[in-house]
Amino acid sequence: QTKIRDIVLRRLDGEALRLSVLKPDGEAVEGTMAELWPLLEQNTPLYWPGFSGTLTVERPGMTPLQIDADAQLGEQNLPPAMLIWHRPGTDSICFEPVVGFRVGDNGKDNQGVHLKPGETVRLETVISLLRSSTQE
Repeated sequence: QTKIRDIVLRRLDGEALRLSVLKPDGEAVEGTMAELWPLLEQNTPLYWPGFSGTLTVERPGMTPLQIDADAQLGEQNLPPAMLIWHRPGTDSICFEPVVGFRVGDNGKDNQGVHLKPGETVRLETVISLLRSSTQE
């Protein structure tokens, strides 16, 4: 049986990702999804400020996914970040691109996005099913 904890995150070049993430208390942790899984099982969401905007998610026994996110404040590009969380007791994981959620230099305070009257922020997320090597 496929376990959600066996998910592997990869860059577009196929290299497995090691994530540098922040816990809600501001503590920085680093690891692969397998190494970070115990935190997610304890209902600890992880904030990934280094998300590049594109991510490949390999799900054992299932079709791989690609997540692309893009954000803009008016005409200015904003770098999206990613929240990663899991609801304990379920076979699920959430990859949630976000903007306006910026951890301060102290690792805790939300720096946010400040809008002037009439300004808008746009976050677009596209999730694509990819062909696996067995489907080619």
